[in-house]
Amino acid sequence: VKNNNTAACGSSSISLAQVLPAGFGGSVPASLSVAAGATASTSWTVTPSTSVGAGSHGIDLRAADTSGATTTAHGTYAVVVGSTVDSTAPTVSFASPAYGSVLSRSLGSVTIAANAKDSESGIARVDFYVDGVLLATDTSAPYNAVWPLRYVPTGSHTLRVRAFNKVGLSRSAAATVTVN
Repeated sequence: VKNNNTAACGSSSISLAQVLPAGFGGSVPASLSVAAGATASTSWTVTPSTSVGAGSHGIDLRAADTSGATTTAHGTYAVVVGSTVDSTAPTVSFASPAYGSVLSRSLGSVTIAANAKDSESGIARVDFYVDGVLLATDTSAPYNAVWPLRYVPTGSHTLRVRAFNKVGLSRSAAATVTVN
């Protein structure tokens, strides 16, 4: 709120009133004391009840000085019904190969498959790693990647799958396999 008075008029008490649609509650101070030529601000909290439907709702804040001059600030409050904040990482596990599997290079390649689920926001992607190096990314179920075995050294290798949900939370699972 800005007090357009000159210094000769001094400070003004500005009355504040909210105009809210049905189903909304709000909290704003009854008045502000504003020095001549100065600007002041305050916090205004507006909250819809659970009965308010989705959509945009007009809200107004009116300011009036002691002489009766008024101004109205109009805003829009968007209500989204049924939205939740996803704070849980997705679940992820190996479908294949199983932990401890022995894989022959003569197979040429093996499919690494993962099960990933997130009931709140959904799965955005699953990353597949072999010995810490990104092999592939899959963005749709069934989640899998092909691992070419032809030039893989014999011995133990760590496979890791990391699932990301649509809000960026992730969880991973690892399995150790042997290539001979």
